[in-house]
Amino acid sequence: MSRKHIASLSVLLVVTSAVCWPFLRDIGNVNANDDWQMRAARHAAWRRAVLEHHQVPLRSPYFGGGYPTLADPEDPFLSPSLLATLCLGEVAGLKVAAFGFYLAAGLGMYYLAFAVLGYGHLGALWAALLFALCGLLPSRHFSGNVEELQYGLIPFVIALFIQAKGAGRVVGCRLSVVGDSAAHPSPKTENRKPRTPSFSPLALLVLLLLAMMMDGKLCWASLALFLLLFSIVHGVRWDGPRVLFDAGWLKNLAIVLAVVALLGMARILPVVEFLRAGGSGALFMRANTYSPVAIRAHSTTSLALGLTSPMVDSASFAMAGLFFGPVALAAFLVCALARLREFARWLVLLLVFLWLSMAHNAPVDLFRVLQKLPVFSSMSMPAKYFDPFVVFVVCVVAGRL
Repeated sequence: MSRKHIASLSVLLVVTSAVCWPFLRDIGNVNANDDWQMRAARHAAWRRAVLEHHQVPLRSPYFGGGYPTLADPEDPFLSPSLLATLCLGEVAGLKVAAFGFYLAAGLGMYYLAFAVLGYGHLGALWAALLFALCGLLPSRHFSGNVEELQYGLIPFVIALFIQAKGAGRVVGCRLSVVGDSAAHPSPKTENRKPRTPSFSPLALLVLLLLAMMMDGKLCWASLALFLLLFSIVHGVRWDGPRVLFDAGWLKNLAIVLAVVALLGMARILPVVEFLRAGGSGALFMRANTYSPVAIRAHSTTSLALGLTSPMVDSASFAMAGLFFGPVALAAFLVCALARLREFARWLVLLLVFLWLSMAHNAPVDLFRVLQKLPVFSSMSMPAKYFDPFVVFVVCVVAGRL
């Protein structure tokens, strides 16, 4: 590992640790937030079942006199974060797991930017710090939804997905050019031989998505949608007057999702059956009607406030998840305009997910169409599930300075 790598990773570790120190300092303190209490209760039930009763809890007597926890979409069934809970307890374990997600967000973005998209050390470090420390993860953490910090794994997922296709640094950031990327290699990589698709990134991607499915509520569903649109947008390319489509992206995605579904079927079927049978809404809330009251979405005003204000008021704290700061927002705008051709496909994805997050406030309500599909029908707060991808794309573009 070069000195520049060591220096960059050291800066990332020190800065992330400093930001997370306030909640790690008093590691035994309990969060009074209701969502955090419910998350801690689920982890405590798992810990007690494993350590005291030596069994994997499929049903818990601690909720409502008896509850099929395996069918609860928010149950941390076989989640990797349970390792911290089993070792440290539900309070300290959740805090250590949260710190791990902050660190993974930064490392994942650094890896994606430098090793896959071909950014320089400083650009990759800037993108990593921006993604790990912008408003996205702190807003989810503050609201008590520790499991939603798994959105910090998006860069790792995209990096593995690109590498599985055999793309990435062989064409630099030209992966995203509107045109034939192979015909326009970057100067640093034009003499390299093209890579062949690798099985290892696909296998790692399957394991990562499977882990997210176990404890990410509906994070994995919105991530699957992003991967689908990513595959379509990056599959289209121009060869002179002809428009071609590379189906390799969609083939890899189909393989990954099929394997994840097969491996996770023991988790998927109980949830589906429980919800179809009218399971209790006490642990899982769903909107029964599609209306502006039931479906909470961004308006143009809330989007503008979220991008420019770190926190508007306590009732609209979720908008803080879009906040980057004026310097980062200016960097994004400069890079997007200066490298419009290079980032055109990424910007298309950005606009689609902004549009989805606006739902009924958009000129055409695409989210209403999406909500007719299984799983997505359980989403009542589109901004909650689509904002992370807006943040991700902004960080990718802003890091290209």
